[in-house]
Amino acid sequence: MFERFREPARQAIVLAQDEARRLGHPTLGTEHLLLGLLGLDAGITTNALAEMGCTSDDVRLRVVQIVGEGTGSPSDQLPFTYAAKETLEQAGREATASGHTTVGPEHILLALAAEEEGVAAEIFLEQGIDRDQIVDGLARAQQS
Repeated sequence: MFERFREPARQAIVLAQDEARRLGHPTLGTEHLLLGLLGLDAGITTNALAEMGCTSDDVRLRVVQIVGEGTGSPSDQLPFTYAAKETLEQAGREATASGHTTVGPEHILLALAAEEEGVAAEIFLEQGIDRDQIVDGLARAQQS
């Protein structure tokens, strides 16, 4: 599934797995994908999210408030939730629709913005962030 994903997108997924494990969660959900994107050192997704006031510390706090912290020790291979799988598939469609042959972190972010359910969608809603703002933020960050 990840053969079309560029290295920064793959890194975001690895960071998402790390976040899920750190929080003791048994599965990887959209909230972890969002945290993975926020964990990238630099790039247009990180800049766009920062511009919208979306920080990893705030999102992590909200994730713990919404989902809680796990008590177990998650396995090495965390299964993706249905919403996370759908988000990653949507990221591929976002890339294709924008004329790209590979999937970047920006496509994962756009796919997260398209989700109407899930923890990431709830966090975006609470922060007043919608798909149009993300598209605009990505465009501005790309020009910088």
